[in-house]
Amino acid sequence: MKILIICDMFPPAFGPRMGYLCKYMQKAGWSPTVITEQIPNQTFEFLCGDIPVIYISYYKAKGKVLKKLEWIGVQILDLFFKYKDRKLIQTANQTLKAGGFSGVLCSTYRTFPLTAAQQVAHKHDLPFIADLRD
Repeated sequence: MKILIICDMFPPAFGPRMGYLCKYMQKAGWSPTVITEQIPNQTFEFLCGDIPVIYISYYKAKGKVLKKLEWIGVQILDLFFKYKDRKLIQTANQTLKAGGFSGVLCSTYRTFPLTAAQQVAHKHDLPFIADLRD
């Protein structure tokens, strides 16, 4: 069975349980696919193994000043237009077109990407499970 996992960070350096969960799921015959935000310097990259992970990069600028300006721009776009959620939903919809998914799991400690994951599950008529850390 295939499951789409949408995380704010994967595997998060401060709590690698989603990485371990994916490994246990694979041993039980599940096929997890993860969609997450691209975060540099991930401490627990070894947990990704052969799990398909789709990284969404919201930031591409090079240079200290441009990075700060881009970060501000993305935050404003996200605040007023839900930019990060929209980009994640678009990626998740493309992934789910392959078919065969049995559900959507979202793991996060904040509201992003909880709303996006719920919308994706609803659109594709899939069961939705939320793991709210902390």
